[in-house]
Amino acid sequence: MNPDFVTMIAVLAFAASASHRLSILHRKKIKYFSLLQIFYIVIIPGILFTLLFTHLQSIISRPLLDDIIVSDKILTNSILLSALFTYGGVVIHSVTKLYATPRLLRYDKTKAGEMNKFFHLKFSHNLIYSGIVALFVSLVLLEMNHYPNDNPSAISRATIKGILFGLSLFSALLFYTRPDKLFKDQKLYIGTWADLKLTFAAIWMGLLLIVYSIQDVNPAIRDYQLIIPSLVALAMVATISVLLLIHHHRKKLPIHKRLLKKLSKLR
Repeated sequence: MNPDFVTMIAVLAFAASASHRLSILHRKKIKYFSLLQIFYIVIIPGILFTLLFTHLQSIISRPLLDDIIVSDKILTNSILLSALFTYGGVVIHSVTKLYATPRLLRYDKTKAGEMNKFFHLKFSHNLIYSGIVALFVSLVLLEMNHYPNDNPSAISRATIKGILFGLSLFSALLFYTRPDKLFKDQKLYIGTWADLKLTFAAIWMGLLLIVYSIQDVNPAIRDYQLIIPSLVALAMVATISVLLLIHHHRKKLPIHKRLLKKLSKLR
């Protein structure tokens, strides 16, 4: 396996997330598509699919372990389907964005406005984020089925890569919940954290599945390229979902009720 695979994916993920902040990519257009949309539906997928295909060939060519959790065939199909659905979400988002201009359509209460808002925001984003998580988790499990390469990465470097993955995913989720610049005075938001329940569920399922599968790994965890980065990245975002849930329930409970609850537990 190419040892630079994880680093390249981490850099691409961070670039894809950070590029959303560049206003010039939003303004400059070729025909109906902005440079940002072309970056997302042409350039990034082209690079990722090439890296992914090379990586899959490298893993499958290595000797298979005696004890495996899920067969290579199922995991390979899962990876391909996840990549397909992720790209489908990107295309749906780009096309529906064309019809969301001006942004007033997003807040239009007509059927056309509600449909555009659903497909452009909630549906496409959950499809993209969940697809990325499913693909990443399937890659980790596939790697666990085979003997690792002879060049294990240091735990510190693997942790840094995981932090980079986690920050990229979190910044994408955070950008989804940003306030709409056109309606700052009305405090209207493009999306909400509650819209991303499916994504957080996928993150938790993936994290638990990896933790469960690690029990049967024969070589050391550090010998693999993806296990430590995946654990760090998914744990970061999963923790954020717990903090959001706690914050949500604290806001709903008045202070005196929270105090009574604490006192009742002391009895």
